[in-house]
Amino acid sequence: MAERLGEQAYVYYKAGDWDGTSSFTGELKGVLSSTPVIEDAEAQFTTRDMRGFEAFKQGLRRWHLDCEIVWDPTVTSFQAVRDAYLNRTNIALGILDGPVGTTGSQGPGGTYVVTRFTRVEDHGEVMKVEVSFRMTRNATTPPAWITIP
Repeated sequence: MAERLGEQAYVYYKAGDWDGTSSFTGELKGVLSSTPVIEDAEAQFTTRDMRGFEAFKQGLRRWHLDCEIVWDPTVTSFQAVRDAYLNRTNIALGILDGPVGTTGSQGPGGTYVVTRFTRVEDHGEVMKVEVSFRMTRNATTPPAWITIP
């Protein structure tokens, strides 16, 4: 297995809904850090026969992305994220562990909304924006794991 560094990961975007393919407008530029969260909710179903242990089932699945992006309103991908937030519109994301053109790159793909767009103005640091993308409903294409063939 080849280890990957964080800077080898990519976030791709397209305004609107995801179409189920790896066709995106481009790469989200200026990403300083990102945390793609892939987790299941827990549904507890402990019964008396568990003899003091809790029992769980997997509940609804959550895929979301929290990231920091350089504040640069001249960058097209920054504008797309900002506009998705301000206009409350959907944005398609592919959160891959390698370039979209490289065989084997993989990660979650789906339709998201921007629920957080917070500008950070730390003294002596580059201005940045903290962004939260949350999965949303897409009537035609559900989220899926992308693997570039």
